[in-house]
Amino acid sequence: MQRGHHPSYVMVWQGVSYQGMAPLHFCKKDVKTGAPVYQEDVLQRVVKTLNTSLFNGQKWVLQQDSAPAHKAKTTQE
Repeated sequence: MQRGHHPSYVMVWQGVSYQGMAPLHFCKKDVKTGAPVYQEDVLQRVVKTLNTSLFNGQKWVLQQDSAPAHKAKTTQE
């Protein structure tokens, strides 16, 4: 059995709330998810659209963990 030093990984995002669940979003394969990638690929493409598609314009809060891409100053802005 051979094992690589850098195994493949997959980054998946999903929103869950009382209002329902957002569809699974698979981030680009083999791309390290730093702040710029997270902001463009997840926040702009997926999360921003939830305001109308899932929450129908109601007030809601996004909760993130302390992953480096989540706590970056540019992400917090």
